[in-house]
Amino acid sequence: MTMTAKVSGTLNFNRVALPEFPMRTRTAIAAFLSLVASSAVFAQTLNCRVLISGTGTAQHNSDIVVAPSALVTLEAHCIGGAATTYVWSTGATTPSINATAPASEGSTQGYTLTVTQNGQQQTVPAIVRAAAAGTPVCTLARDPAGPVPVFTTVRVTANCDSATAYSWTGGYDVRGQGQFSVVHVNVVNDPTGLAVPIDVFGSNANGAGATAGTTMNYTLAAPSCRIVANPAGTIAPLAAVTLTAQCDGAPTSYVWSNGATGASMTVNLASSTGYSVTASNATGAGMRVDHVVGVSGDAPTLLNYTGHWWGGPSEDGWGMTLNQHGEKIFGVIYFYDATGEPTWAVMPAGSFNANKTAYTGELYQPQGAPRSDYDPNQLVVGAPSGTMTLTFTNATTATASYRLGYSQFDPSGRSITTYGQKSISPLIVNSGANPQGVNVADMWWGGALQNGWGISINQRSSQLFNAWFTYGRDRRPAWFIFSGDTWTSNTIAGRLFRVTGAPFLGVPYSPSAKFSTDVGPASYTFSTPADGAFNYSVNGETGAKQIMRQEF
Repeated sequence: MTMTAKVSGTLNFNRVALPEFPMRTRTAIAAFLSLVASSAVFAQTLNCRVLISGTGTAQHNSDIVVAPSALVTLEAHCIGGAATTYVWSTGATTPSINATAPASEGSTQGYTLTVTQNGQQQTVPAIVRAAAAGTPVCTLARDPAGPVPVFTTVRVTANCDSATAYSWTGGYDVRGQGQFSVVHVNVVNDPTGLAVPIDVFGSNANGAGATAGTTMNYTLAAPSCRIVANPAGTIAPLAAVTLTAQCDGAPTSYVWSNGATGASMTVNLASSTGYSVTASNATGAGMRVDHVVGVSGDAPTLLNYTGHWWGGPSEDGWGMTLNQHGEKIFGVIYFYDATGEPTWAVMPAGSFNANKTAYTGELYQPQGAPRSDYDPNQLVVGAPSGTMTLTFTNATTATASYRLGYSQFDPSGRSITTYGQKSISPLIVNSGANPQGVNVADMWWGGALQNGWGISINQRSSQLFNAWFTYGRDRRPAWFIFSGDTWTSNTIAGRLFRVTGAPFLGVPYSPSAKFSTDVGPASYTFSTPADGAFNYSVNGETGAKQIMRQEF
């Protein structure tokens, strides 16, 4: 499951002092710079388009189907910031115009826009199309109907007479494209009341029907936080440690359990002490987060934290697999997105603090090819989407503090970074061996030619409890749980389960929303302690993969 990514960046040219040139040379340079500034040779090529929107609908390229005689807006969008003039075929000279669709069903009205910029000229056509007779007429309903805080899921349903197909645009992270009902996820925590349209049109044998739209009004949610300790991990008695509350939602106040009211505070402790903080903004108070500062005068000791960790019965449904090789931990946290669908984030590397009690690494949320036809060339790792620090009080108690972004779900470029903290303990401590005397607990993968997915095998004697990290048909991260204890020689048989649950980030987690579905049988056959085969069936879709222990 090794993640190898290409890194791209932006060059920054800093202002530097130029040497002192003779007056004649300086005059020539000034003249040249003046020429460059005014020359069309160096101007960006003019690139314009016209976006059309109806009442309450998102903006569309070129033609849009609307009801006959409906009001529409045509708006110019050009690359470049130079002075620009606009001339529409209607005679208007503004960047946008209002127009009325044709009154006759199925007819069209054409417009042209001529744009001039830096001596360049471009003419752009635009078409407004009236829905044909017999095409679907849609209305939209949404649940919930009010303002939408961050991480809220909204279901939008189209009621279209005689529609056989549906096309949705607008919004963020719209799931269910092609269906009469879709799920929209808000990943914006915006105090300005941002309004985002989402629309649909239905089609049938007569063509595309009129576009119907609604608007999502985003609103600010209460803060979600984590506590970051500097230095992290266990400290010596009376050493200074600074605790900082990192939160989304632009907090306006903080209340710590010891009475402090700033975002940060510094304490000197003689013994281990727990602290908590609650941040508030105009919406109200967010969830309280807790952190224990461990104090010890003992020499650093490296423990092995390999195992399957979770948040206890009150957080049942999500978990974290930790596989440790020396001072390296390969961690994967599996949880649920804002729609309750299973997703995961991987921490493929990191480092311990000086006393080996805190481990910090970057989180990634890759996208890849579907498990049924996996192609490593389609793996997109992307930039780190966050960080996580695991602070271990002892071998069976830890705090997972995370920062995680949602920008990869947001095609518009807007994003939300949220913070959180969870107390975790081992669900399974790897121990024992299978009937053949082999301990197979580790991170397994398909090798370099299958880079991007993996299986964390956790073992307690003859029982295996595993998390398979893979991708769905939509290329999003997905996971399945394997449980089994039936061995035949070097083969163990069990069942695979797909689990859905409550959103994990930015909102209080509810274990009651967990729903597990048995999707089919699976088995592992270990030919050697380092090589094996994984056979599975997911809702009738069968597959076989060669696996090996992952080196890291």
